[in-house]
Amino acid sequence: MKDLCRELAWATIDAGLWGTAGTVEHNLEVAAIAMKHGLHGFYTEWKETGLNSTLTEIHAMSAKLFGTNSDRKLRTKGAETWGFLLFLVHMFNRRWKIQGRLQRESVRLFEAAECMIKLCYRMDNIGRKFCDSDIDECLEHWKRFCSLTRHCERLLTPKRHILWHMLQRAAFLGNPLFYANWTDEGLNRVLKGACREQSQVTFEECVLLSMPFLV
Repeated sequence: MKDLCRELAWATIDAGLWGTAGTVEHNLEVAAIAMKHGLHGFYTEWKETGLNSTLTEIHAMSAKLFGTNSDRKLRTKGAETWGFLLFLVHMFNRRWKIQGRLQRESVRLFEAAECMIKLCYRMDNIGRKFCDSDIDECLEHWKRFCSLTRHCERLLTPKRHILWHMLQRAAFLGNPLFYANWTDEGLNRVLKGACREQSQVTFEECVLLSMPFLV
């Protein structure tokens, strides 16, 4: 999702949708300022709609968040990225689609982002178990996403293939939301600390013994 958001954000910057100020670096500064104001309005509107879900806001919006033109990044955290994706698609449907200033490849990326959002919302509303119709609907969203993004090499990552298996096995494994490993990922730093200066001969035993003392 972060890779997709990065491509979307830079597509809008390249197209000058946030404003232009000469060089790419200046355009990036202008875009960051415009995004900051736009996100503030989007977050406010989201809260006023009374939706059940809450969005994690990006408070430190600046040009540094996007790297440079030669090294394009998106330095948002997981939950921030979801809200940023919703914001970009919101802007696309409200303004940019009508303006027609985006290249066809960029429009396809925004259409793919809509498929991603539909997939996430559908999985949120299914519950723990998937029936055949649920799997078929999710697979259709994912198939269209893959079709719309096949021209973008930076999005051709192993996760695309993993998600195919995840959806195909959903009848047995259930909804991934109920077996996600967010809690375990919080132990990555502890695991890294436990692995330091351990002998390769007794690596597993030493790591398992060290971790309880670092938690």
